[in-house]
Amino acid sequence: MSIEHDLERQREDEEASKSRIDTARDGLYQPGAPMVTHRHIDRGYEQRKRNTEDDASGVWQPPVRQDFLSPEKKVSGNVEHKMNVVFRRLLIVAVVFFVLSLVAAGFMYFYGNNIISSRNINIDVTSPPSVPSSETFSFDVSIQNGNNSDLIKSAIIIDYPEGARSVSDNSKPLVSERIEIGTLGKGQVAKKTVSTLLFGEENAEKKISVRFEYQVENSNGKFSKDKVFPVILRLAPIVLSVDALKEVNTNQEVVLTTRVISNSNNTLKNVALNVVYPFGFTYKESNIEVESGNRGNFPLGDISPNETKTVEIKGIISGQSEEDKVFKFNVGTADINSPEKVTTALAVYAHQMTVRGDFLASAISFNGGVNYAVLGTALRGDISWRNTLKDPINDAEFSLKVAGDLISVPEISASDGFYDSNTSIIKWDKNTDDKLEVVAPGQTGKFSFTVPLFDYASAIEKRIVNPKVNLAFDIKGQRIGENNVTENIQSSFIKTVPVITTISVDGYSLHDQGPLKNVGLIPPKAESKTTYTVALAISNSVNEVTAGELTAKLPNYVTYEGEVSPSRDKVSFNENTRLLRWDVNSVPPRAGYGSNPRTLYFKVSIKPSRTQVGKILQLVTGINFIGKDIFANADIKETSPDVTTSTRRRQWIWERSGGRVNTYGTTNIPRKKTWLHLSRIRNIRWFGRHLGLRTFGCGAKEEY
Repeated sequence: MSIEHDLERQREDEEASKSRIDTARDGLYQPGAPMVTHRHIDRGYEQRKRNTEDDASGVWQPPVRQDFLSPEKKVSGNVEHKMNVVFRRLLIVAVVFFVLSLVAAGFMYFYGNNIISSRNINIDVTSPPSVPSSETFSFDVSIQNGNNSDLIKSAIIIDYPEGARSVSDNSKPLVSERIEIGTLGKGQVAKKTVSTLLFGEENAEKKISVRFEYQVENSNGKFSKDKVFPVILRLAPIVLSVDALKEVNTNQEVVLTTRVISNSNNTLKNVALNVVYPFGFTYKESNIEVESGNRGNFPLGDISPNETKTVEIKGIISGQSEEDKVFKFNVGTADINSPEKVTTALAVYAHQMTVRGDFLASAISFNGGVNYAVLGTALRGDISWRNTLKDPINDAEFSLKVAGDLISVPEISASDGFYDSNTSIIKWDKNTDDKLEVVAPGQTGKFSFTVPLFDYASAIEKRIVNPKVNLAFDIKGQRIGENNVTENIQSSFIKTVPVITTISVDGYSLHDQGPLKNVGLIPPKAESKTTYTVALAISNSVNEVTAGELTAKLPNYVTYEGEVSPSRDKVSFNENTRLLRWDVNSVPPRAGYGSNPRTLYFKVSIKPSRTQVGKILQLVTGINFIGKDIFANADIKETSPDVTTSTRRRQWIWERSGGRVNTYGTTNIPRKKTWLHLSRIRNIRWFGRHLGLRTFGCGAKEEY
């Protein structure tokens, strides 16, 4: 019956649902249709209501629907629901954690005693806090196994610091040592005594590392635990002392005496001394032979107890006044393969020297302030000096040695000094000037000397390039120095004076000769065009000249034709300023002396006015040359007379033939007696004037 009753109710519900759907469909989009209020029907609710009504066991109470509640009540219900979920999850986690803790506690209770840990291993080192350097240092190492299992294949490894040596051979470095123990049972203790030699500076701290390595059964892994302990070195095994001046003069020879004394009860093997020299010190010699590339490394070999070894070093020190120079000394044991280089320092020392400048400060000037000499003149030098020490200087002596290829040795002279032509040395001492017997502190003085030089002809004849004058100064004296001991003091320096080159510029005009073809009459005819070739020849004697430039000006009545030779030369002409510029660039030494001069040819033209008839006209004026002597580091300037229409028509021809010079219009003259072989027009003129020839001046030409 109940089944049939349920089916009956279900059919009624379906028919009611269909009727409501049809009613809603009919009311869609119909004007004037009444508004229908729809209500959501919870079929579960209706079913629960009917079931309750059929249940005669109780009184029916409708349930509270969430969608019928107010918004405030809905929110409150959701929050309570979420909190309940969180509390349930926390409870689950707490239960799981509690269970795991019980499992872990049980495992540790029943099986924890079998776990092996390095925390159960104790390393104990018993040693003195300090030890004399180079003496035997012994310490005890104790290893206790606090685990409940055995440790197998165990060993103690000692890592030594720098300077550790073997007790049996102190020349053998000791880096690491391994002491095998084997199996160390549970609860057992292993004890070992270790000995070594520690080398180092006094009060140096050395750190020794003790490491215990082991393995466990049924495992290939290696485990370790270490401990580091310090040791202080009380006494240095070596005493190092340095005996040297504390105040010196620049360019003074100094001696540094170094003493290495053994303070050890054992023989020190492979000892070496290293010296670091300051800048400005020049090594000369020492009593121990060293290699040229290692002049600061001195092998000393083995040193017995209380033995002393001495190293004496000589050298020259130079520097600025009041400048401090520090020499650094380092003595210690050396490597077997490099017995001259210190690997472990046993003692160090720093010696400071103060440079006081020249004890007789001197300055030299030449020819009123220039720094070069001029051929054919005398080089004058002035020496000014002053005693810079706080003590008097006895028997002061100045000497100057003169050397050079172009010096006229017999004509060297000096004021208040003696020149020895045998040695080319000028000397000033108490025999030539009694003021030098005792020079008081702050006392000053001045000397002068003169060195004549040959002219450029001698330089060219000897084929000398880049000549110079070498001046070597040597100053000596005596003073009462430290510890009231008489000291010989000395300083020296060398001054090189370059000789500046000689430049000459010759300008002349050509018409019938030269590389450019000319037209017109000679002499020129009024109101008719005549062209000329202007030649500008530059000769250079002994040094190369660079950055050369020649300028010249053309008068208004002269026309620049634009033809030049050589065509590769850079020549420009400004019509407004009437200035011609020639970029000469480089002029090699001996140009014009045995080789062609540096020559430029360019063409000009004139059309003389009737007012210029019978006159010699200027073609080029204001000829100036500038350049740079790169050897003497000096600027070069030279000028030349104006070039006119007076051409060089008479030709002087010379040639090399059998050691003689053949010249046009003269007899043969031996080459060695003339300067004609210099191939220079100026020398030909000089020669002509000295022979009384009056035809010079009309011109000259070189032909080969």
